[in-house]
Amino acid sequence: MSEADEAEIRAVLVSFFDAMGAWEADCKRLHYQIKNGEVAGDDKFERITAGFMEVFERFCVLTSKPPKRTFPPDNFVSYYPLRPTYGADLEKIEAVEIAGNKAIALTQTTPPLLQRYRYELQRGADGWRIKDNRKVLRTDGKFQAADL
Repeated sequence: MSEADEAEIRAVLVSFFDAMGAWEADCKRLHYQIKNGEVAGDDKFERITAGFMEVFERFCVLTSKPPKRTFPPDNFVSYYPLRPTYGADLEKIEAVEIAGNKAIALTQTTPPLLQRYRYELQRGADGWRIKDNRKVLRTDGKFQAADL
């Protein structure tokens, strides 16, 4: 494992956390603007999904399938309006393991969430990207799927 690869992986994850946190803040702002009648909500899901997809396209491995955070039939994206779940100040990288062009990063969120996550990354021509298969550590010590 090279120090440069680990530094790049950490930088990608931190940038992703911050971009997702900014997206969540935008979603929350839009939620309350619609609720207060400041803006029309006709295109709410399109706007939310477009913002998420911008982040996803910047940081994640793209496949032909929609990201796991989208829901049929309209493939809209969910978000959490009460408090942000992402941000470099909310999720700390504990460990990075690299094997060839694949890497695993373990993170720990800060209170009140206190979750441990496992991210898989893949190195491609454009650098390290996050795979859409984040996992959360359950109380029984096993990981289970968790949407990005």
